[in-house]
Amino acid sequence: MKKHLIDFELFKVLFPSLIKLEIKRFQTAIDQAEDVYFIEAEKERKITTKIELKRIFLKKLPFEIYLKCFPPS
Repeated sequence: MKKHLIDFELFKVLFPSLIKLEIKRFQTAIDQAEDVYFIEAEKERKITTKIELKRIFLKKLPFEIYLKCFPPS
């Protein structure tokens, strides 16, 4: 089983299109029941649902980028 890590220090330097690809990769990993962790201040927090993943990105990403990654349905 793979372990996927979300590090927002790294996300700060990615282009929005790459962020979108990474988010899709994390969503796929969650669908396949792989381990996805959010890293902040040297601590890891396990993410188990897509809703939880969206909430974290809503808090951490600038709103314009969030809307590009998660367009309203």
